[in-house]
Amino acid sequence: MALKGNLDDFNIVNILQMIKLEGKTGRLTLVENEEQVKITFDEGNIIYAEGTPLKDEKRIKSTLLSNSILKDKQWLEIQKEHEDKLKPYWEILSKKITSQMLVELISRQAVDTVYYALRWKIGSYEFTPIKNIKYNKKVMMPMDVDGLLMEGCRIADEWTRVATSIPPFDTFVVKNIYGKDEEDDSLNLKDDAGQIG
Repeated sequence: MALKGNLDDFNIVNILQMIKLEGKTGRLTLVENEEQVKITFDEGNIIYAEGTPLKDEKRIKSTLLSNSILKDKQWLEIQKEHEDKLKPYWEILSKKITSQMLVELISRQAVDTVYYALRWKIGSYEFTPIKNIKYNKKVMMPMDVDGLLMEGCRIADEWTRVATSIPPFDTFVVKNIYGKDEEDDSLNLKDDAGQIG
């Protein structure tokens, strides 16, 4: 099945549903400007998804360190091994954390990456069939597309509402060091009921 085109003609939800319904095995590559997401399927189920390497690395590092799964020093050792030996992070981590934790991290990586891609409205897509895809079935659990899409679309809808009520991401706050304009409400984010937003 050759599947290639632009996201403004055929959206990601429809593409994922088609791959699931057809029970296809292969890799879907999505590109939006400089961003790229690759979603791997086995018989219509998602088994893995990855984004731009630097973004994925930041996500993995943040998860491991903020949840005290690894210490800074351990992360630096893993990062060095990844760079020196060109080993994937998952292969290195399989020797450093429990298999249950590894399964959770890989699943979370895939889910977050798919949710991220669901927001894209422009870009291109290409599905490349792969016969007899090989992967570690002990750590990469197949995920149902329908369940991911339902939750992903709900999150995307909520994000649209949230994004309209918060300042743009390039907004920054400057502290008033003079202390004179404390009663100026021009930057007050609270409404009349005292709620932010």
